[in-house]
Amino acid sequence: MADEQKAAKAEAAADKARAKAMRPWYKKKRIIIPLILLSLVVLIVAVSSWGETDIDDITSPTEQDTPAESESAPEESPEPSPPPKEIPPQTFSGRNQGATQNFHIEGGLTIFRMKHSGSANFAPKLITAEGEDTELLANEIGDFEGAKAVGVPAGEYVLDVTASGTWEIVMEQPRPTTAPGLPQVFNGAHQAVSGLFAAERGLVRFEMDHQGDGNWAPLLLNADGERIELLANEIGKFQGSKAVRIPQTGIYIIDVTANGNWSITVAT
Repeated sequence: MADEQKAAKAEAAADKARAKAMRPWYKKKRIIIPLILLSLVVLIVAVSSWGETDIDDITSPTEQDTPAESESAPEESPEPSPPPKEIPPQTFSGRNQGATQNFHIEGGLTIFRMKHSGSANFAPKLITAEGEDTELLANEIGDFEGAKAVGVPAGEYVLDVTASGTWEIVMEQPRPTTAPGLPQVFNGAHQAVSGLFAAERGLVRFEMDHQGDGNWAPLLLNADGERIELLANEIGKFQGSKAVRIPQTGIYIIDVTANGNWSITVAT
């Protein structure tokens, strides 16, 4: 009996050995354990390498694209604007009624200084080369000496002059960059143009006096010839003042319609 048990145990051990020998290689412990360990090592190395690349090897676009301070080009200072081109005056003259040849106006503030020696009406009119009325520069009887300031678009023009004697008109196109500051006092007789003056943005006061018996209408213009404010519009003698808000710091001028002595004081 004992021998049979020993034989059975021996047979079972032999079967177990045969089954173990026939097991696939990838299921054997001596293979599986090293494979698991090797896989863990590979995974750890891969994770470590990915982290190092993310932190140390990747350069931000800013770092790649931005040159070093020492290599950056020096900033260039903006070139100053060229001063306005000076425009020489043009003189027109004639006797009695007449029309000038076409002439060019650059555009902006334009001053006409006029003289007439005659006994009847003097009425020079500025018209475009196409015949459109632009500005009546004066409308007086007899001898006259005065000026008119207007804002004119660029283009071709003609002076159509009604006169009864000799006349002369000088056209100026000032492009001022500086002018005297306030306060300023201007005086004149009949139709005239004040001097240029500089005013800062804000409220400016105009004290006015007129001793004529006709129209009194001083008009404030800027250096581009744009109308800013009609300071008064009265017939006959006038004494008064007006406060005007200057829209921006710049250079200004007053075009004065009058038929007698006048004065304007400009102050803040």
